[in-house]
Amino acid sequence: MDPDDTGAVGAYGEDIPHQQGIGFRGSVRVFEYLVLWAALVFVLLGTDAKSLGDTATSRLATVWSLTRHHTFYIDRPAGEAPNPFEQRTVDKAMANGRLISTKPPILPLLMTGEYIVMRKLLGWQLERPDDVQRLVWVMSVTLVGGAYLITLLFFLRTLRFVVQDPAIRVLLALSLAFCTQLWGYSTTINNHVPAAGRSWWRSISPSASERASWPRRPGGSSSSDWPGG
Repeated sequence: MDPDDTGAVGAYGEDIPHQQGIGFRGSVRVFEYLVLWAALVFVLLGTDAKSLGDTATSRLATVWSLTRHHTFYIDRPAGEAPNPFEQRTVDKAMANGRLISTKPPILPLLMTGEYIVMRKLLGWQLERPDDVQRLVWVMSVTLVGGAYLITLLFFLRTLRFVVQDPAIRVLLALSLAFCTQLWGYSTTINNHVPAAGRSWWRSISPSASERASWPRRPGGSSSSDWPGG
């Protein structure tokens, strides 16, 4: 159940007549969706893969090794050509006498899956610099920009259950979208934004036992009416 369907409340707590409330809620939804659309436009236009830093090259070194040698070690096996991305990053460390990326492995695994699909469908190769830019752009938009948008969507969903004033909901959504580090990180390869998206997904999709322990909403609504219920 969406709390917005139970009646509208004005900015100062006054009740809004039912028919007027429907139009009022619709106007609020428009502003909420405008926040999401603005964030989407920023991700699509702001993502730039022309100049790769260590945050991308270290992970690409792992993608290269996983697809070529089926290993997380990023140094070359004996007799093989060197890993071009390993040579361009300082984010690496020795482990068991071999080099590995110091970046957490989950995102490179997802990047590897995307790369295999794009290589098969589009013919893009890590060996070609122009293709690398295209690959990194798609990976950044889908894995990082997508997580940024999902975070905003889940945040808006949560606000509808805990904030009655629609103007405050829109202001909070704008603040998260464009006044936090999520905004700056949303156009580059990194773990921070996907982690934020996963956290919000977890917050509105708890287990049944977690939902059962939640307090009842004012008015006697069950805990299943809360986000994720």
